[in-house]
Amino acid sequence: MKLYKKLLIIVGLLSIYSCQKELSITEFSDDFSNYEPELKIEALILPTENRAIVRVDKSVLITDTSLYDCIDNDYGRTTEQECIDLEGFWHGDADSTLASCGDWNPLIHDVGIDGEIGDPTDDDGDCDSCSATNTQCQENCRDEDSIGENNGVPDCNEPNVDNYNELLPNIHEYGCIISMTKINSDLSEEICEFIFDPLAGEFFDTQYTGSDKRGPLVDDFYSVNYGAYVPNENCSATMWANEDGSADTESEYSFNADCSAAGFGNIASKEPITVSDPVVFVDTILNSSIDNPDTQTKISEYLVKLGIDNCTDYNCLSNNLNEEYKLLLYNEMNKIDTVYFPRYSQNSTILWASISPNVYFEVVQYMYDSTKVNSVYFHGHPTIGTNMLNIVNDVCLMGESIFADFYDGYGNDVYDKGEIFIDTTDVNGEYDEGEFFIDTPDGIGEIDTYYYKISTFSESYKNYYFYAQLLPNDPERSNLRDENMNPVMGAFGSISTNKINFKIIDCLEFLLDEESCTNEQKTHGVCDWYPIVVIDDYTGPACLPINWDF
Repeated sequence: MKLYKKLLIIVGLLSIYSCQKELSITEFSDDFSNYEPELKIEALILPTENRAIVRVDKSVLITDTSLYDCIDNDYGRTTEQECIDLEGFWHGDADSTLASCGDWNPLIHDVGIDGEIGDPTDDDGDCDSCSATNTQCQENCRDEDSIGENNGVPDCNEPNVDNYNELLPNIHEYGCIISMTKINSDLSEEICEFIFDPLAGEFFDTQYTGSDKRGPLVDDFYSVNYGAYVPNENCSATMWANEDGSADTESEYSFNADCSAAGFGNIASKEPITVSDPVVFVDTILNSSIDNPDTQTKISEYLVKLGIDNCTDYNCLSNNLNEEYKLLLYNEMNKIDTVYFPRYSQNSTILWASISPNVYFEVVQYMYDSTKVNSVYFHGHPTIGTNMLNIVNDVCLMGESIFADFYDGYGNDVYDKGEIFIDTTDVNGEYDEGEFFIDTPDGIGEIDTYYYKISTFSESYKNYYFYAQLLPNDPERSNLRDENMNPVMGAFGSISTNKINFKIIDCLEFLLDEESCTNEQKTHGVCDWYPIVVIDDYTGPACLPINWDF
């Protein structure tokens, strides 16, 4: 027993002390020296967008120095003039004919291998000797930083070095023969073959500016393109959706990827899938008009008021809303027009409904830029309906609280004190006209129009999206199988979406103007005129949100 206790103590001490040393992952590279790349496949049908997309990528080690080469080479090796024409930054010298060309900007990205300006963590302790009041010492300390800051060349871990534009083209697998088969309700079949498109899809990312004050500007968001397989021009017009644009939930789909030529064999879906119906937006909630339905009793009563309490399918949800609640306008594609909320409103909510078992959702909010046409990602998250709170009979009722404010998404195009600048003119520690600076939000909320996109999933893609704690090739998560019926990383499934625009109205803009406050064209019914209010030192009439909390 004593020996057993001693062993426990030794193991415990080893555990304690081993946790105190930082280990580089490169120290384990020998453990993976024989690693063979695998495929990761994401095959998606998007019925409400009437399209499909298949992404096939190769897995790589993060220690793969041929891929993560710490070189800024988005545009490859070019001449200096070719790089300038591409609006890139050339990393050659006076004797170079060809050199790497990329988007690493020495004015803002030369922050060293720690990826941060200055020495914020003071790893070497050289700032400890500076007193808190000795600002010159503190500034000099921060300027020292770790390896690579202000050395004029790209280094590992610096922004825009080994970024998406450099990595993604190198992990795409181009050598597969992709197809999907649609089995119609009458058991007839349609086959759609796919071709590779280097600009098939995109996602949002933010550019590094060295400043995180009050969030990024709209101009800091940009789209990253990636390559994928898309249907060829011979695929049926109704392959992914019905003639009226609705999701075809009666048919079944199967998937096949013959990647034998690339050395990965044949990969297919384990069983056919069916696509999900999109959600139906049913109402908006402002606290003064209706209680927030947060219990099953309230939900039951509320569904009766809406007229959808006995619904068991999507058509019932989309067609049976009572006239009283049809405040949302539908166009010919069953998409929803703009709804309105007052600025500063509390717990204002957009409500949608689905039919069980479609109770797993992704909720993503986007904001429109000043054109009111282009949009950028704002935030998103998964959400799940539960029997305890959201589901009555077959109907699942969900709500999303909205961001009831303007977004400060633009700067003022002039240098303001405190903004980051590059001291290049007189090197005097102060901003001089013409020096490079990073514009930050100007304190004015310009963006007032947004939209939510709510997604539902086929059962297979629901597992892939919500079981993120499992490995990508876990048999419960992936429905893809190789020739030996072994699970393959990824999933084949569908995502159906519906979208609702909303706009924020600032009632205080019409604070003392009763006529404008009650003008439906201006305030859209979300503002109210109060004859007498007491706000701080003010007593009198005011235009305020209809759910204003006194």
